[in-house]
Amino acid sequence: MKRKHLPNLLCWLFASLGLFWQVYQVSEIFFGFQTRVDIEMDAPINLTMPAITVCLPLDPHPKTLNHLFHTRNLTFAQMKEEVTYLPINILSTLETIDVKVFCRTKYPRVIDGAPDGQPCDLFGETIHSMQYNQAFKEITHCTTYLHQKEDRPLTVISNEAKDFYQLEIYSAKPNSFYVYLHNPIEILNLPESDFLTIFTNQSSDVVIVTSRIVVSLPSYIFFTNCLDYTDVMFRRQGCIFECRNRIALATCGSWSSEVPAPVNSKLPFRSRQHTCPSPSDYKCESFEICPVACKSSWYSSNLVWNHFKETRSNLTRFAARRPYGLEFVYNVTPYLATVEYSCYVASCLGIWFGISYSDIMLRMFNLNEKSVESRKSHKPYKNDKQRSDWSKPQAYPKGYKRSPNKILHRKVSRVWHIDVLR
Repeated sequence: MKRKHLPNLLCWLFASLGLFWQVYQVSEIFFGFQTRVDIEMDAPINLTMPAITVCLPLDPHPKTLNHLFHTRNLTFAQMKEEVTYLPINILSTLETIDVKVFCRTKYPRVIDGAPDGQPCDLFGETIHSMQYNQAFKEITHCTTYLHQKEDRPLTVISNEAKDFYQLEIYSAKPNSFYVYLHNPIEILNLPESDFLTIFTNQSSDVVIVTSRIVVSLPSYIFFTNCLDYTDVMFRRQGCIFECRNRIALATCGSWSSEVPAPVNSKLPFRSRQHTCPSPSDYKCESFEICPVACKSSWYSSNLVWNHFKETRSNLTRFAARRPYGLEFVYNVTPYLATVEYSCYVASCLGIWFGISYSDIMLRMFNLNEKSVESRKSHKPYKNDKQRSDWSKPQAYPKGYKRSPNKILHRKVSRVWHIDVLR
């Protein structure tokens, strides 16, 4: 008898081991929340326009410095050092280098409803901020054009538009300043951005080509632990800025040098009483403090043309050119989706045991029906007295007969009635 069932036992054992091995392997991938990256390459007709930030270094007039520090016997170099300890709202009133910047759209209908040569101020919010470069001890007054509060950047609708916009820069003497392009819903810290230094005495025409890169993470929080940041200004960058400011305010009572400051802030960038943290002391970029954004985009910029001045001109043109090639969208998706995992498990059951999900569901329904029927047919006695009544001889009415299963049958008008004894 044992030899007869031995082949069946070995087959069941082999199939069980194979099923366990396959399901374990695929479950390790699925519950490990592994991801993959799908790259979409597209050449869209309508392009989203980036924002642009221009940062001019402070260059306060000697008379202004003498007015601020008239009670102290300081040299001009010492006064420029003392400027870094002033509140930000006072810094915003100081003079910058003598450079005038005008941002304009270049072609007709570059933006929907925008005629030729309209200022950039008409199509987005212009934000002024103060930034401090701790490495060079340099304070800059930055102006951001085409900033958008919502995640709906301006769209270029004209195929004939070669440039997004142009800057006309006028400078009476040699100066240098900084320019960088970025996501319209964010403002970046100057040292952390892909900025370009422009020298007004050298360049007459500067052209950079920019392209947008989009990274989209899945909405399943357990896969990437991403966050939408819909209620945070500047999105994830705003979360990082808030964290840095909390650390700087707690340690030295000042505004963080790694965060663009509003022009009305009364805090200084530096403190005399305390040593402010260096950029390497911040840990705000970690995903535990500021999780990665579910959808983020940034712009990469490449210098393609820098024409040197051949005459003494006070005009420098800067053009942000639309990309020539493709835009890339990186979609991060689960390595194994839920539907794929369920199909894989079902295929494993079918390969090793010939079982499908319908077989499992029918089996469950049959077991449920049998359980319900057994509960209906089984009626336990309420007490011991009722149980003992069944053992006593009973007098049955006329026309009844007792069957072995304690059911009485009676024939009345050719209709059989069944009365179950209670």
